[in-house]
Amino acid sequence: MTISMKTYRTTDGAAFHAADATALMTQLRESSFNPEKDLRSYCRATARACRMQTGRLHRAWPPEDLVTDMTASGLITTE
Repeated sequence: MTISMKTYRTTDGAAFHAADATALMTQLRESSFNPEKDLRSYCRATARACRMQTGRLHRAWPPEDLVTDMTASGLITTE
């Protein structure tokens, strides 16, 4: 079985390689200066920050929904 990796880029140009949204959010959390206590808490904090930055609602959970919303608002792109 082959796992397909995607490259995700943030608006500041950082690149992350992940197989799915959960893996991406885990990597973002691990590289964060404020990683929160767990992935769910990190996603909630990220959704709030995204809304403050864009003015658009970002669903916090599951990670697939958050990544979809972040992509739609232009905060991340996929290659």
